[in-house]
Amino acid sequence: MAFGDTTNDHTMLEPSGVGVCLKNGSDDTKAIADIITDYPCDEDGWARFMEMYAE
Repeated sequence: MAFGDTTNDHTMLEPSGVGVCLKNGSDDTKAIADIITDYPCDEDGWARFMEMYAE
């Protein structure tokens, strides 16, 4: 699992198995992501996703 929000993250997201893009990510990154979070980075999108995922 890898998290990213912009084009420079594609090389990490694509081979990760599960690519997660934050809600405020770029459109091209959302297009390759397996999951898009419900919250953007400035609303703790990563942490909120991990809390939900761990349940």
